[in-house]
Amino acid sequence: MPSPKEPPFLHLGVNRPDEQIYIGRARNLPPHFRGQLHRHTHYELMWLAHGASVFFSDFVDYPLTMGSMIFIRPGQLHTWRGEMSELDLIVISFKPELLSPNEIYSLPYFAPTAIPFITADESNRPLLDHLFTTLHQHYETFGENNRELLASYVRVLLTEAKRLYPAASPSAEVSSAMQLTKAFYLAVEQNYLTDHTTQPYANRLSVTANHLTRVIRQTLGMTPGKILRDRLTLEAKRLLAHTDLTVGETAQKLGFLSAAQFSNWFKREAGVSPEQFRRDFREA
Repeated sequence: MPSPKEPPFLHLGVNRPDEQIYIGRARNLPPHFRGQLHRHTHYELMWLAHGASVFFSDFVDYPLTMGSMIFIRPGQLHTWRGEMSELDLIVISFKPELLSPNEIYSLPYFAPTAIPFITADESNRPLLDHLFTTLHQHYETFGENNRELLASYVRVLLTEAKRLYPAASPSAEVSSAMQLTKAFYLAVEQNYLTDHTTQPYANRLSVTANHLTRVIRQTLGMTPGKILRDRLTLEAKRLLAHTDLTVGETAQKLGFLSAAQFSNWFKREAGVSPEQFRRDFREA
């Protein structure tokens, strides 16, 4: 049974607002953080140096083994299932401002629909293990005193992960389309609660709605409207499954005019009523 309370957002730099990066091992986190369903306002990389466990992210279980690198974007609901005491898990948390927006947007594994991990083979594992271990040792010794050095190491890690991530390399012809697609995804993450149609996003991105629809179809095989509905459906499922908000409160939080409007919409998108979805999830 999940906790009826809303999963918390964890914020990097609560006690030090200027903090941009934290590196540590999961076993050293406070006990109440281990295995707790939560999300971040920052990005996170994790390296499973030893052990095996199940990583839960937005209603999907991912069985992971030694040599797995995990990618977590802001807002991604996640936790580890089972006992974590046997895991050697290095965690790198960093705020978006540590890197430039263009650097982050170019990374396929931080896209909302991306598989959130890779498992390195034996030929690539030593390099990733060395990078994570070196970063951790430097942070343990110096903290953020040389932030630029830490940022450079993070860039190397992200670049190596991009090389290993199982995605086709876009041609030059498609690159501008992918850039628009990533910009659209970012705009959706920032505005999906208030803007439910394509036109406001086209306005923000300085393109026509027809052009945006054509590009999104080209890169993802679906319409912007479908992406918006899927994102809102995901957030609705998160709230229904992991909070004690009523259906009416959930509707209000998601920008619907009434519980009835939300219930009709949710049943059309998810195939079941909000009440039934909540019952089915909590009884599973």
